[in-house]
Amino acid sequence: MERVAIIGLGISGSGVLRAYQKIKSQEPSLEIDIHAYDINERIGKGIPFSEDYLGALINSRSYEISFDYENMEEYYHWLQNNPDYQPDVYTARSWYGDYNLEKTNELIQALQVTVHHHMVKTVDYQKGQWVIEDDNGQVNLFDRVHLCCGELPVIDHYQLLGQKQYIHNPYPLTQIKDKFTAQDHVAVIGTGLTSIDMIKYLIHETNVEKIFVFSKSGYFPTVRGDDQVPEFHYLTEEKMGQLIEQRSGYLYFEDFQELLLNEMKHYGFDLDEIIVQYFATGVRGLRLTIANAERVGKLQAIALQVTNLLTTGWRAMRQTDREQYAAKYHKLIVKLRNPVPPSSAEEIIEAVNQERVIIFDEVSDIETIDNDGFALVLENPDHQKVDWVINTTGMVLKNKADLTKDSLLYHLVNHEYVQIDDFGGLSINIETGNIISPKFGEIDTLHAHGMLIEGVVYQNNSTIKIQEFSERLLQSIYFN
Repeated sequence: MERVAIIGLGISGSGVLRAYQKIKSQEPSLEIDIHAYDINERIGKGIPFSEDYLGALINSRSYEISFDYENMEEYYHWLQNNPDYQPDVYTARSWYGDYNLEKTNELIQALQVTVHHHMVKTVDYQKGQWVIEDDNGQVNLFDRVHLCCGELPVIDHYQLLGQKQYIHNPYPLTQIKDKFTAQDHVAVIGTGLTSIDMIKYLIHETNVEKIFVFSKSGYFPTVRGDDQVPEFHYLTEEKMGQLIEQRSGYLYFEDFQELLLNEMKHYGFDLDEIIVQYFATGVRGLRLTIANAERVGKLQAIALQVTNLLTTGWRAMRQTDREQYAAKYHKLIVKLRNPVPPSSAEEIIEAVNQERVIIFDEVSDIETIDNDGFALVLENPDHQKVDWVINTTGMVLKNKADLTKDSLLYHLVNHEYVQIDDFGGLSINIETGNIISPKFGEIDTLHAHGMLIEGVVYQNNSTIKIQEFSERLLQSIYFN
């Protein structure tokens, strides 16, 4: 009997469980003893869906996200059948967390999973087995390990860690509610989806006087446009496959760019024009995309198709091709691919109109003031004093130096079981799903999932892509 450990039982870990259920249904004679490690409040939810603030919304429509990617209406029907919830178009993250937890618990029972309610401290390879020690000192041996621990480091862009009124990682949002007074001025670093949740929370759940928002780019995500299901003429698996075949297995940046630009041209878009027409810094960008919901919705559909194609196309690109794509298109595609719900955008616009939220185009530095908060260094000679600074730039794995020395990821990197990929996350062989170690080469019994491999599996941050990857991996392990 193979002993398998799943480290982390949030969205990625539950996706691995679901994949095990599918292979067991295909081959009931498979003998697999599954163990899972995670603290109780993270099981089935991870970090993204543990948030108990109901204003923190999923940016996907409720009929576009599901525990089972082959049944995309399951979550919406679950909402309809549970009187404590409402089947709204956009729902609270915590509601999806409750749904995913219920489905995860069903799998735990069906697969007879042994759950260890502890964090894993170390993973080491000794005498042909993986030795896992948890934070309770318990040691267990396993034949195969799935890394699903999505709690990546948060980058301290302004070297503020340790300062009294600096919040490095705000989740869960409800833990910070009582920190502020009615006279406080609060700075929020970041303008992504996490920042949207934080701004809304500060607006509705605290009485802080002013909220100052900024990021290096100054751009919020686009606002979700109208539903669009266009027929693609150039951005297709067939055309991309033909290009890869013509180039002896490679996808050149110039070739993919031609597919993208031709598709945009087919639907009446010019790249330079859409940057001017639909994108701008601050709330002007939010207003522009709200005002052009039909056209923006089509652009978002194109961006989604780009992401889908690059699930396979990314691994066919040479490093220089990836770098060119990342420099020219990645930020644009992400802004379109990860849009904000319209209601959230409207709440922020209203707060800006009321001058409670103030958005700066650029902050060059943040200076600490002894026992008296911080000063935001603006482009002009002025400084803006604030009482608190909150980092909402999100989690990312780019450098070993960003990892805390007591973390599992630091241990794995330091012992050279894993390595950080040039594009972020951990390096894997995308064809096999196996970890690539700088010391041991490809390890066929160590696998990583979810945000841990986002640099290799392009935009691997949706429940669908996470589930699909887990299923392909287990099919290749047990049936190929």
